[in-house]
Amino acid sequence: MIPSPHTCLMNCVIGLCIKGQSWPSTLYELGYGVQVIEQSIRTGSGDQVKPDIIAVSSKHIHCLVFDCKGGASVDADQLSRYGNLRIFDLQRWVTIYAPNQLTFDLCFADLEKNHQQVIDKTEPYPLLTFGSNFILKTREFKLPILNRTFGEAINLVGMYQPFNYYPFSIDDHDAVIIPRVLRMIIKIAFSMSRGGPSALAESTFDSEDILSKIHPYWKALSMEHRKLLIIRIRDMIRRVMDSEPQLKNALVELENSRGYKIRGPLNLLQTVSEGIIKKVETQETLSKHLA
Repeated sequence: MIPSPHTCLMNCVIGLCIKGQSWPSTLYELGYGVQVIEQSIRTGSGDQVKPDIIAVSSKHIHCLVFDCKGGASVDADQLSRYGNLRIFDLQRWVTIYAPNQLTFDLCFADLEKNHQQVIDKTEPYPLLTFGSNFILKTREFKLPILNRTFGEAINLVGMYQPFNYYPFSIDDHDAVIIPRVLRMIIKIAFSMSRGGPSALAESTFDSEDILSKIHPYWKALSMEHRKLLIIRIRDMIRRVMDSEPQLKNALVELENSRGYKIRGPLNLLQTVSEGIIKKVETQETLSKHLA
């Protein structure tokens, strides 16, 4: 199941900050790394903004504040609030060796299919557009090297859009999140025989270590976003356990198995999980057709 356009766009931007072979490492090569995701920031004027991604380059003592527009709408009030964002509003949220020299650029990101609806509404800020075969810059950054780097469209032919850096948000459909949660549940149940926690205990999914394995950028997420995801994931597990007694039974059987006897319960749990995933994906497909 493909995540929402916003989540896909988040992956595209984060992917630029990571060394990889299937996606351009454009910002990574300039020293940028993602430090903060979905953090509410109060500006000196008292306004509040919530950028999607803050990427920081120690090499250039600069941060890129990204707002990802997966849809065609742009909030004029949000744009006005971003205009009040100053460097001292960002300094407490990022880690860099020379914070007093830090500069920043606000940058919007959009998708090719919505570009014409977004381009004028994001003026005067730079805009990175992700198409099926290119990344295109509109307008200028304050940092000259970014203008040189994105001066020509970046060719994406033969490359694959990343999906795993930011696999889901609190707004994505269950069909996007459940497969990852079920895979983690299976791992937890399998490891219980070696002294790990039980997948049947709700408190297990309060663990930062476990949740960070479900969401790779867990540590970069704001505390607010983490809390919302914990609630979403725990609620999802509770609903699935209540509606799918086969899953709970399979978990009990696996957690109580030892040695060579573990293979049968493990296969059963995987089969039950695949059935749940197919059911949820079918419900998502039907809801789109009936909408």
